[in-house]
Amino acid sequence: MAADPRSISQHPEPLRVLLLDEQGRPVSAARVSAEARQVSLDDSLQLGDVPGLLAPLVEVTPSDGEVTFGPLADVAYRISVAREGFVGRTGIDGRPGEDLIITLREGRVLRGQIIDSDTATPIPDALVRVSGIDWNHREITRGAASTDANGVFLVEGVGDHGVEIRVSAPWYPTFKVELPAEAPASVLAMSRSPRGVSARILDEHTGEPVEGVRIYALGVEAVTDTEGRFLITGISLPEGAAPAETVMAPLRCEHPAYVTRKLDVPVPGVIPDGEGHAVEVDVIGMEPRSALEGVLVDPDGLPVADGLVVLAPAGSNVAVPGALRQNHTARTGLDGRFQFETIPEFRGPLHLTALVPGYAAALRVIGNEEARVSVRLDYGLDLSLAVPGTSGERMVVLEERGGANIGGQTTIRRRPGHTDRQGRVAFTQVRRGRVRIIVPGGGVMNLDMGPNGASAIHVESQASTG
Repeated sequence: MAADPRSISQHPEPLRVLLLDEQGRPVSAARVSAEARQVSLDDSLQLGDVPGLLAPLVEVTPSDGEVTFGPLADVAYRISVAREGFVGRTGIDGRPGEDLIITLREGRVLRGQIIDSDTATPIPDALVRVSGIDWNHREITRGAASTDANGVFLVEGVGDHGVEIRVSAPWYPTFKVELPAEAPASVLAMSRSPRGVSARILDEHTGEPVEGVRIYALGVEAVTDTEGRFLITGISLPEGAAPAETVMAPLRCEHPAYVTRKLDVPVPGVIPDGEGHAVEVDVIGMEPRSALEGVLVDPDGLPVADGLVVLAPAGSNVAVPGALRQNHTARTGLDGRFQFETIPEFRGPLHLTALVPGYAAALRVIGNEEARVSVRLDYGLDLSLAVPGTSGERMVVLEERGGANIGGQTTIRRRPGHTDRQGRVAFTQVRRGRVRIIVPGGGVMNLDMGPNGASAIHVESQASTG
């Protein structure tokens, strides 16, 4: 919505922009422009009254990577960044008084050609996707391009690290190759496979087509359209299979809102020099995912009440402020059970995290096939102390007593540890409550483990260990 010209005034605070590379280092000598937007003009307002409206404001980053724009009108500004050696950034909005942090990717360029391995002819309209690993060890897309009539592709801004190139084209199995840092893409050859599968995917309950289902089969993949249809081509032959032989193609159909469907489809053999052929499959039904339920137990298998359970996309950091508001949460009942009525529609695995004071955070990967899960907590306190009467390295034993199990017996867990030269010993993931440090041939230390560590320490004779 355009701003009312009569309400536009100069903002007292500037707009600050900080440029960093992917390693968190400031980027200098970058050209940063700020252009006013969402402004309407009439007789009461002239072009020159709004900084950055008649022409973009331009600053160049110094060694600390930060530039300041001001004074500015109290409107939104569109920020663009250009720097040699980095991928440019556009379409970033900011307002006076805000501090923007913009990350730039290094601008390595990959240029190569895709050809048929048998005929050496170029393959046009092949999709080339480049992926890499970010600082958090997650796979991210670095760039994508399509080949031209000569099979040539150009992907910019992929960074200086090692990458993986994935090439897909009709009637060719997906081709993958890993390139180390600075290695050129060169010429990549693909082998043709004129086998395919076509089908329609419907909701098993409503009979409606399901759009956006991703189908995987023997080295290739496809996505259903608005009618639920897909055509997957270039299915590769299993090792040792003859071109004219009928093979079983395992299909895996995935959608965030549905249970993953797996099935085997017979794909008949084809004439080596013939055209590609796709076998038509009957309608494939998929079961909607309606809920996820489970139980949270402690290390002894006993239910944990009032535990916080968070369901979030894989790789999410649920410890950062605001993360719990952005994701699905549930509390366990007295029987340790929890339930999520709805499942986040996220393509990829989900992480179920259990957070209970005194225990280590429990993490479990949730696949699309799962509707009921069990999560077991682990001991979550750290213990480090000096053992009286010891000097030098020697073995000690940590004894933890749990609640009564099904047979009414108290569970006991013993773990060995070793003191260092100063007589100190450390244990991790210690449960809450009474624990004992047993020094073979020495004494016994009784500790009360609370949320903040050990307290109420006293020493017994060795004979009292029982």
